[in-house]
Amino acid sequence: MDGRKILMAICEINGCFGNIDKTGRLTYKILGTSGLFPSEMTKAETLSYYKQSETHFEDYVVNPIDKVQIRQEEGDMGINYGPGKNCYIFQGNFLVYGKSNEQLLTIASTVYDQISGRLYRPCHVVGPSLPWLEIGDGIICYTTDDVIETYCLKRTIKGIQAMMDRGER
Repeated sequence: MDGRKILMAICEINGCFGNIDKTGRLTYKILGTSGLFPSEMTKAETLSYYKQSETHFEDYVVNPIDKVQIRQEEGDMGINYGPGKNCYIFQGNFLVYGKSNEQLLTIASTVYDQISGRLYRPCHVVGPSLPWLEIGDGIICYTTDDVIETYCLKRTIKGIQAMMDRGER
């Protein structure tokens, strides 16, 4: 078993994702929460300038996760936690093998607390490089007629002078 699979299992069971930061250290990232109204995203970076001609926003908001299910394999009933219908399912995680129902419920509760209620709007933003912005950070973009709240999920920085930042958010 390789270290990547072990790290992915650890991150999944904790409701986060791993990221190698600028200093080369592994950090665990948890997405900040957002509210029902614009600009309620906690710890978000406001983009004051970006290339509007190369930036694209989707017309929908991703439904927040409101239920967590842990199961051993496809078709297994597993353990459910949460009242909703938009379920986050994780299965085949070797760290939950042999756990009791109470232990699985505790794990599901922890994961639910970390990932539930995260609203975001998928987009592709192009703008000047923001080296302090990291994967998992919240972003607020003001357009002419809307406020877009999203997360930095993938990014590419190019250039030496006038570096440009392209990211899937």
